[in-house]
Amino acid sequence: MIQIKKDADMVNVFGSTIAKMIKTTMTPNNAKKKPVLVSLVETKPAFYLNDGATLQVFAVIISTGEVLGSRYCGSADTAHIHLEQFTEGVTAPDNCALFFVEREGNGLWTLTVVSSNIIKNIAA
Repeated sequence: MIQIKKDADMVNVFGSTIAKMIKTTMTPNNAKKKPVLVSLVETKPAFYLNDGATLQVFAVIISTGEVLGSRYCGSADTAHIHLEQFTEGVTAPDNCALFFVEREGNGLWTLTVVSSNIIKNIAA
């Protein structure tokens, strides 16, 4: 897990293109401009949302930062309807990443990135 304290931390982790896309696409109006915590994983974990939290996923081309699509995955109150919150083991297609945004009611949010490519880039 990576704690994000300033904008430069986002650029260091993702590069300027992806960092800009995160700030402009994934940040809701009432939220802080950067996630408080970033997790980088190769396969999707199950999400057990806190009360009032919501989950949304974005499919992103890593090289361009282009968002291919997004999907609302429910909230803590609708987990029985949105069972994909609990589905584990999903991987991202080659050259893409899945960005799971978990938003809390207080404006804070966390980001879980499913991508073996980003992990390899950071390790290099």
